[in-house]
Amino acid sequence: MGPATEKTEATNRFASFDHHDASLDYDQIWTRYRELLAESPLTYSQEHGGFWVMTKFEDIVAAGSTPETFSSASAHLIPMNKSKPAAAIDFDEPEHGQYRALFFHALKPKVVKSLEPDVKDFIRSRLTRLVANGQADFVAELALPLPLWMLSKLTGMSTESVGKLRSLTEASWERISQEPMQLARAPLYALMKEEYEKNSGKDNFLGWLHDEATMDGQPVTEDEALNVLVSLAVAGHETTLHAVGNLIYQLALDPSLQQRIRTEPGIIPAVVEESLRLRAPAQLFGRKLTRTITVRDTTLNQGDRVLLAYAAGNRDPDRFEDPESFNPDRSDMVHLSFGWGIHGCVGAGLARMEMRTLLSELRELPTFELAGEPSFSHLEGGHHLGPSRLPIRFLQ
Repeated sequence: MGPATEKTEATNRFASFDHHDASLDYDQIWTRYRELLAESPLTYSQEHGGFWVMTKFEDIVAAGSTPETFSSASAHLIPMNKSKPAAAIDFDEPEHGQYRALFFHALKPKVVKSLEPDVKDFIRSRLTRLVANGQADFVAELALPLPLWMLSKLTGMSTESVGKLRSLTEASWERISQEPMQLARAPLYALMKEEYEKNSGKDNFLGWLHDEATMDGQPVTEDEALNVLVSLAVAGHETTLHAVGNLIYQLALDPSLQQRIRTEPGIIPAVVEESLRLRAPAQLFGRKLTRTITVRDTTLNQGDRVLLAYAAGNRDPDRFEDPESFNPDRSDMVHLSFGWGIHGCVGAGLARMEMRTLLSELRELPTFELAGEPSFSHLEGGHHLGPSRLPIRFLQ
C-alpha cells in the first residue's frame, strides 16, 4: 500500500476537518475529538493544503519528544505562517533555545515565586468586589484582568497598552488563517514597538530586552525583541484567560467540588491539573516532518504537516479511565495542555501559581453557580478555546 492510498483511506469522513471553522462550537469540538479518537486517531484532512491530525496521547508524546523529526520551524500554524515566524514557537534548535532564554528571563521560578503575594492581593480584591456585587461575568471581572495585570507586572508594559491586547489579539485571530501573520498582527507589533522604545533605560524586562539582552552572543535586534514581545503579549494572556475561565466553569457546575476545596485544601493542585487536562486552553499546534516516517502503519512523508491535537490526547481512553469526566483523584495527572518536549509552555509555572492561588482564595467565599448561559469561543486562531462570557452568582 503506497502513501497516496493510505492518505485516501485515512481521509474518509474527516477529510474536511478544519480547526479554523468558526461553526465548530464548544460542544462540537469535543464531539469531533471523541470521534477521531474512536474512528481515525491518525487522519488526513484536505483543508488548508492538507495535513495529518494526530489525536492519541502516546503519538503526540512521541512527536513532541522528537523535534528533529517533527519540526516547528515556521510550522506551528496550519496553514503555515507565510511571513515572519513567531518566537520561539516557530523555531527549531538552536534558535528556539536562544529565544526561549529571553522569555525565561521574565518567567524564572524565583520571579514567579516573588509575585505570589501580589497575585493573592489582586485576586482577593477582585473576588471581594464580585461577592459584594453578587453576580458578574467572571471572564470580564477576573479571568481576563488577571493575566493582563500580570503582563504589566512582568514586563513593565503600561496598563493602557495591556488594556488593548485582548481586542487586538481577537482581531488578529480573525485574520490569521487568511493572511500572513505579520499583517494580521501589525497593530500588535506597532503597540509593542511603542512600549519597547519608551522603556529603554528602565529597570524592567522591557528595559533589559532593549539595553542588555543578547542572542548567540550578539545584542538582540529590535526585530527580534518585537517578535518576543508580541508572542509574550498574546500567549501571556490568552492561555491563562481560558485556563482560569475553564476552571471556574467546572467549579460552577459542581458545588460538591467547591466544598472539597474548602475542606481538603491539599486537593487544590490536583483540581488545577485535572481542569487543565479536561479542558485544554491551548488545543492544537502544527509541525512539519523533516523525514518520511511510519505512524500506526501509515506512511507520513517528508514535508507533510501534522496537527498535534493536545486536547484530544488529554481525553484518550487508552491513557485515561473515563476520560471525559472530571476526577481530581486520578493517579496519573500527566497531561498535554502545556505541550510536550522542548516547546513546553515556558509560562506553565506562572499559570499554575495563578490558578492555585485563585482556588485558595475561593475557599473562604460562599458557594457560587452559573447565573445564565456561558458563551464560548470557537478555536481562536485554530488553537485557543475557553469561555468568552461566564455569568456567575454567589449564594449568600
